[in-house]
Amino acid sequence: MFPHLLLHFFPICLILTLSSALTIPTESSIVPFTASLSSSNDTSNPAPSSPTPNVSVAQIHCDGSAYKRNVLSASCLDAISTIPEGTEGLTIGDRDTGGDFDIELPYRWISADGFCIFDIAKPQRLAAGYASTLEFSNAAKQLRNQCLGNGGAEGGIAVNLGFGGKLGLIMTSYAPSVRCSGPPGHPLDSCNDIVTLMPTTSTAEIFGRSGQSGVTVEIPDGFDSEDDTCKVKIDSTAQTDVATWYELWEAVVAVDGMCGRFGMVGTAFSLGARKSLNVDLTYSRAPVDNS
Repeated sequence: MFPHLLLHFFPICLILTLSSALTIPTESSIVPFTASLSSSNDTSNPAPSSPTPNVSVAQIHCDGSAYKRNVLSASCLDAISTIPEGTEGLTIGDRDTGGDFDIELPYRWISADGFCIFDIAKPQRLAAGYASTLEFSNAAKQLRNQCLGNGGAEGGIAVNLGFGGKLGLIMTSYAPSVRCSGPPGHPLDSCNDIVTLMPTTSTAEIFGRSGQSGVTVEIPDGFDSEDDTCKVKIDSTAQTDVATWYELWEAVVAVDGMCGRFGMVGTAFSLGARKSLNVDLTYSRAPVDNS
């Protein structure tokens, strides 16, 4: 996995008549941006023989109806600062396909205040995309300049990214309920193991206590990083609640990006249909300064 890169339902499709013909589902909050490609049925791996993909010219489309209004420029500037500017070509694919990709989707960069996010978009029919993080960084800057400059406040999408111009990047607003605690310290990169490997399915699950009727995921539940230094716990103030793993993944990304990024622990709360689920991110031991 590419180390430490910081990435509800009922989608409404917006068909963009741009060169890549991406159809991006949107919703009342944030959806898993697995775009469907209407112009081709390419299921092959598009990676070229060259180790660095050709840098394509991003096409920017600002649309507040599809990607939300009142997007904060300062927040998006902070989110952009978390996107590496590497020139190495990386393979990009869906995490639930069993493939071995450098970046597994969904993937998100989030601002420290949680109000701006950038999501990678890939056509559903495309097995794998190929791009550098520098392309996403440049596209994010273009989105901010064109959609949020001169008093603008609309979200938007950049298309024609990566090898073959088949990838996209979405900029939109977000409003997670997150509370950080503890003094700032050094971030624990192993929390990214959980962000990268936890499930992100969009099927409704019933989270509940053992013995409750219809429960599909018993709580408390959680995940540990491979080195056991970062832990995520999922619990509820109710006996049962309904949520998707994608919603909980969003919450983990938010806590990691808003709290873990600064070496703090944190909690995302008011999750699920009944707003009773919460996600805690903790360190099993304090991060060590090896500098």
